[in-house]
Amino acid sequence: MAKFSVMTLMLWRMLEDGRLTDSVMLELLEEAGFDGVELSLERLTYKPHILPAYEEYLAWSKLEVSAIDAIGNLAAPDPVQREAAVEALCSGIDMAVRMHCPLVLSAGSMLERDGCPKEARRRVIESLRPCVAHAQAAGVTLAIENFGLAPKLLCAAADCLEVLDEVPGLGFVFDTGNFYFAGEDPEANFVRLVSHTVHVHLKDWIRTDTPELADVSCAALGTGLIPNEALLERFLSAGVESFSIEVGTGGEPLEAAVRDLRQVHAWLARV
Repeated sequence: MAKFSVMTLMLWRMLEDGRLTDSVMLELLEEAGFDGVELSLERLTYKPHILPAYEEYLAWSKLEVSAIDAIGNLAAPDPVQREAAVEALCSGIDMAVRMHCPLVLSAGSMLERDGCPKEARRRVIESLRPCVAHAQAAGVTLAIENFGLAPKLLCAAADCLEVLDEVPGLGFVFDTGNFYFAGEDPEANFVRLVSHTVHVHLKDWIRTDTPELADVSCAALGTGLIPNEALLERFLSAGVESFSIEVGTGGEPLEAAVRDLRQVHAWLARV
């Protein structure tokens, strides 16, 4: 059965400025019909005092933690920086065990100025191998995604597959919107990556005169450039059942997340 969570990283500003508390956020998301939350390791590490609130609420609610997002630059040329990223990723795996979460997403690897993408991916591969071993020992799946902020490093399908093929046991988080930044069609990449996919990020883009990223801004699901309805149906048919809604930074993110979940449910009603 398909389950839909929300990336709470998109709600960080509301949590930081006091418009939301973590407990109220969880309550509102559950009331809206979400099945889970995708949590940021950085926030849980930065504010460890919030952990008991999560554990207390999640102990009795139907909400689950679908993924832990661990940000770190595994492509950094500096071995000290890479080691710090590996340590953070292993901490994310330990946090996933604590939060009864099946998945850790490694994101945030960036290409240095004038760097060679191939060499940088080799550093990512070498950094991921011990982390996958740690994850497997812990009963957790470790995954990468097509990371849109590094389109020449780890966004195009071929580049993602290069890493996946070199790191046995590594999973893939298919971000429906991020292939745009590599100039690729997500539907064309579905066949290439579905067998690796363990989780899907749903988001949409629209071209605007005042773009938020490259030449696009965030859009409500179903109103932009990304064929999310078709992709959702194809993933469900392939047996992929774990999804997160990734809303943008514009406007009210909590309202946007709830709106997008309604759109997903409308699509499901037609499947």
